[in-house]
Amino acid sequence: MSGAVESGLGRSVMLEKDGLGPSNVPLTVGVVGATGKVGEEIVLCLSKVNLPLKEGRAGLRLFTSKRSAGRSLSTPFGDVTAEEFSVSGNGHCLIVLPSCLIVNLG
Repeated sequence: MSGAVESGLGRSVMLEKDGLGPSNVPLTVGVVGATGKVGEEIVLCLSKVNLPLKEGRAGLRLFTSKRSAGRSLSTPFGDVTAEEFSVSGNGHCLIVLPSCLIVNLG
């Protein structure tokens, strides 16, 4: 079974029938709240589903609070430097997975 899925950027991605990943398209995936337990579990799950991620930092982006930004986080994909979450920062990701509730009280 294959079909199109609408991404957060208004683009469709074709999914292969035997996997979750789009066919022949290297992805950039972001995880918001990456230093928490849920964020760590999301990264672990991503390593098991065999998504075709771009090489290096471009493939996996880990978003955190300002306090945790700049930390090097060990992942199944190698060490990744955490970035402070921002709307513009996650705009470079085809898929963004939030591990926490994001509330704007301003």
